Amino acid sequence: MSRMKNVFFTGCTAGEGRRLAALLLLFFFLVSCSDRKVPPPPRAQPELLLEIYDLSRRHDYKAALSKVQKMRVLEPTNTFLAELEGNVRFNLLTVEVNRYLQNGNFDAALNSIQRYETLYGSSSATTEVKNRLFVLTELDSLIGRARNTVRSDELEKILVRLEVLSKEINFSPKILNFLQDQLSKVKNLRKVERDRMLFGLREDSLALFRAGDARTASTLTAVYALEAPGDPGINELLSRMTFF
Repeated sequence: MSRMKNVFFTGCTAGEGRRLAALLLLFFFLVSCSDRKVPPPPRAQPELLLEIYDLSRRHDYKAALSKVQKMRVLEPTNTFLAELEGNVRFNLLTVEVNRYLQNGNFDAALNSIQRYETLYGSSSATTEVKNRLFVLTELDSLIGRARNTVRSDELEKILVRLEVLSKEINFSPKILNFLQDQLSKVKNLRKVERDRMLFGLREDSLALFRAGDARTASTLTAVYALEAPGDPGINELLSRMTFF
């Protein structure tokens, strides 16, 4: 994937991300449709052609595509109609993709572009947008996983990947602040995990002492003492070791 330095995220909220993605798509779709040399229109069926233009102006590309296809049945070799069908079909794709983006469904938007390329071929516009959607999809997934994970090791891996993405796209201050918050979250999770581990180690040691397995309990107590030498809970375990 090419490095995309000109993508700017205005925030890490879902709504802002969707609006930015839609603007990116609109920009590249407009670029893709510019500077095209369109052949002259057919002289037959001018009323139907005007209907197509009117439908396109109202962004009803599905109805416009249906009418273009009817015209192409009558004039299958007309290059203007072939070009018009491609443009209308492409505009229909933009509507579909933007609808998915407005709902925050990056995967569906990406699938739409890939399906379009499979059926009708790729272009510089679809490739560029697809690459950006790959990044948006991964970024959206990583941020969601970072917010929901309760494991420090998983969060660390996510932050490593986000660091890689930060070299491909420019993160806004909001996302950078989010990353800083997640670094603090890693430290807190480590502490919680360590406290939970020590608690479990202590409880297991006590249970083994009560069950009469002093040898195994003493081994766990030694591990506990090494992990938390100043912990008050070690005193009870050490007293049981002396007793046994």
